Amino acid sequence: MKKLNILFALLAVIALASCISDDSTEGNMSLPTLSIAGSDSEVMPVMNFMLGEDCVIKPQINYNGTDTLSYAWYVGTYKNNVKGELKKVSSLRDLEYKFLSGGSYYVHLTVTDGRVGKAVDYQVNINRTFEEGYLLVSSDRTGKGNLAFVKIMTQEEIAAGTPQISVEHIIERMNEGIKVDRLLGVVHGVITWPTVLHRILASTDDHCYFFDPNTFTIASSIRYDDVVKGFKPSDFYADTYYPFAYDKDSRLFIHMNQQYMFGFEYGYFKGMSFEDCYQYSYVAWGSTNYMNMYVDYSTSQVRELNAYGGTFASTGSRLAGEDIMSVFVTGLKGYIHNELVLTRSKSDSRKWYLHEYAGIPYLQPTDLGQLTEIPVTDRTAAPSQGTRFVLSEKNSRYFYPIGNRIYVFLPTAQTPMPDKSQWAISFPEGENVTYMYVNETTDELYVATCTESTQRGNFYIYKCADVKTDNQGSIKPSAAFMNVADRISQIMYKPRL
Repeated sequence: MKKLNILFALLAVIALASCISDDSTEGNMSLPTLSIAGSDSEVMPVMNFMLGEDCVIKPQINYNGTDTLSYAWYVGTYKNNVKGELKKVSSLRDLEYKFLSGGSYYVHLTVTDGRVGKAVDYQVNINRTFEEGYLLVSSDRTGKGNLAFVKIMTQEEIAAGTPQISVEHIIERMNEGIKVDRLLGVVHGVITWPTVLHRILASTDDHCYFFDPNTFTIASSIRYDDVVKGFKPSDFYADTYYPFAYDKDSRLFIHMNQQYMFGFEYGYFKGMSFEDCYQYSYVAWGSTNYMNMYVDYSTSQVRELNAYGGTFASTGSRLAGEDIMSVFVTGLKGYIHNELVLTRSKSDSRKWYLHEYAGIPYLQPTDLGQLTEIPVTDRTAAPSQGTRFVLSEKNSRYFYPIGNRIYVFLPTAQTPMPDKSQWAISFPEGENVTYMYVNETTDELYVATCTESTQRGNFYIYKCADVKTDNQGSIKPSAAFMNVADRISQIMYKPRL
């Protein structure tokens, strides 16, 4: 009898199994159908994103059931066609994920209602946005900083018709949880010994950040208050060896050790203060060097560090009867760049002078430098105090802005400063120049403007050879990037590193 009961039970199981078909029935009820586009392909669907962008995948899912679907997204590396270990990153229907490194990955999605399920893999290529391009330091109406990047497009990208890539707020995009208030500036630091290292440094109100130059993820950071209690930087400057932040209120400095990424108080600068710093960069012995000239407008002095003696030399009382309007340098004369100081008489605003010094750190008491008087009338395009002049050494000419126009300054000409009508480049009314820089390697003039009605920044590149007064009205930029940042205060070329 016991054997008969077992036989009847087996027959019942077989009969029940025969009621479930292999293609979507459960008992006498049909199973729902579920499909995901690409899941049945022999090759993974390929998706491309730029580093810094969010990876967004919206799968095409078809489901005719009434149950709730659940989703699971996983990410793993994909190197040399080998899939790495997966990590779950989301349970939402669509994936929104930020990759912090370039390369190839695979993304695995599973979808189920508890009875039927489907899976699909995607190959995701994260292309490096920050390979080569321009960093733009900018700020909005409230003073909030915005570090933007404009990519130099590759020939392959241009041929493929890829739209111009520009990314704003890259510090926040690439570093979760970081918020930027004021952004003072950026520096490309290079260490040459014992090995070559590249750093991108950026200063905010309370930190100096060291970034990986290809991903803009933070490698390390310095909290200013940990170095000097109460330190609040007002400026951030490049330097040949130690970039530094300066607090005008406390008259204190914090210098940055680029190799080991820490901040310190440099003894040479103890007791030093200034109202403005004019900076000139030049390439020598394969690396970028800087001349920093520190100005006190109130006492009409220019100071410069004598690196060999560790002291600051000054123009002293030489300029006591004049207002310093700007400071810049000559082209290379022998082994050095001479300093040029543009001044205006305190007693007669029509009298302007150009002083040339063959190295302020080496001035002797009787050395008054070379003096050139500059004729000025009401029609002269005379700059305001603090205007930056930039030099195209290859063309032996300087460029300087006034409002929405760019003028050419020729120190050896009979009238070094032109008439107001003799501009070289003019932008539309309401679009004023906010920053200029000459890339001496490419002999290109970088110009930032701000559309005053929107407070948004634009970026133009010109060939320096084209920028001259007799080309007025016909000078065209070799590249123009409109509305790519907020009000721009600095432009820095970032090479392939």
